[in-house]
Amino acid sequence: MKTQNFQNIDRASSDQVAVLTLIERYLAKNRHSRNAACAGLYYKSNIEALDLPTECLQFFYRQCTRPSCFDDLRGYLEDLEEGEAETFLESARAWIQQGGAVSSQVS
Repeated sequence: MKTQNFQNIDRASSDQVAVLTLIERYLAKNRHSRNAACAGLYYKSNIEALDLPTECLQFFYRQCTRPSCFDDLRGYLEDLEEGEAETFLESARAWIQQGGAVSSQVS
């Protein structure tokens, strides 16, 4: 998973871009860090320019092999529109069926 480039976020301040970049750089080296992933999702959920369903899916890809993933995502998924939630579920299901979730990936 590549690091996101937040420089093109129109409504994000330079401080927000710096924090998001720091979190993503940390996650690039510590892919399974729950704390960093939760911080990133929380922070991203407060920036309107970012797509929350996509950010939830990225979190799921990183954390899906951990039981805490579903508790961590619950509040964000409850805030999605019904169509967005369905799209999330379909994407997550397809990713799992393609072998994306392997428990040996957990460090």
